[in-house]
Amino acid sequence: MAGLYTLEQDVDLARIYTYAASDFYSAYTMQRNAVYADTTTTLNEQWSLDVGVRAELYSADYDDSNAVRFAPDDDLFGGKLALNYHTVRGNLLYGSISRGYKNGGFNTDGSLDADLRDSERLLNLALAEPLAAALERCTPQWSLAWPAGNGDRLLTGTVWSWRVAAGDPGVRAAAAEAVRGPSMTLARAGLRALHGHPLPERQQAVDAFYQRWQNKPVILDAWSRRVVGYAISRSIDDSVSPSASPPCAIPLARSTLTARPDAE
Repeated sequence: MAGLYTLEQDVDLARIYTYAASDFYSAYTMQRNAVYADTTTTLNEQWSLDVGVRAELYSADYDDSNAVRFAPDDDLFGGKLALNYHTVRGNLLYGSISRGYKNGGFNTDGSLDADLRDSERLLNLALAEPLAAALERCTPQWSLAWPAGNGDRLLTGTVWSWRVAAGDPGVRAAAAEAVRGPSMTLARAGLRALHGHPLPERQQAVDAFYQRWQNKPVILDAWSRRVVGYAISRSIDDSVSPSASPPCAIPLARSTLTARPDAE
């Protein structure tokens, strides 16, 4: 199947205000032209392959009596590749790779808060609720013995990284506290989430990790290399006090011995 798609819109708006200094007029035009194709190929009695593509040219123009004008345009492309398996019982199993698209828009009155214009902040705000739900679901599983709870602990680390980047103070504190906990997976996740952010919780986590493992330099080197890219190791110089706070970034020490502690 193949085809062409076209859409044109032309909208004129007039707002007659009783108390405003002048009336408001705007004109908006939009055009979308697309070509698409979709095909299904039967490979054998049980396997089939779906392939679909769509390309679109989008353009718009807006102008109003307040001297606001926008003229966005985009070249858009989407597609799908799906492999289907038809079972003998009539069920369908499939795997697909697809890409969709949505053309952009514009805001005419400037009412969007300045701190919401940053795309990263918008993304973090959009993900706040589902990330909080994921964290709430994972937290009761932290205490499960490996491997039962390991997936939840790993997912917790991902959620922490997003929420620390979004500036969540509760998650920052939880990530730092995890370094003192019994789970090495959560300790690594806490360090990883805080790494790269100039936060007091980051230094607290580094200090706690060092104090806990200062007598096991192999663990310090091995896990610090994976988590923060630096070794937090104890100096072998007897003139340095073992209780001194470690620096945040000491270049990795060369070692012929590497070890991987148990997952937990």
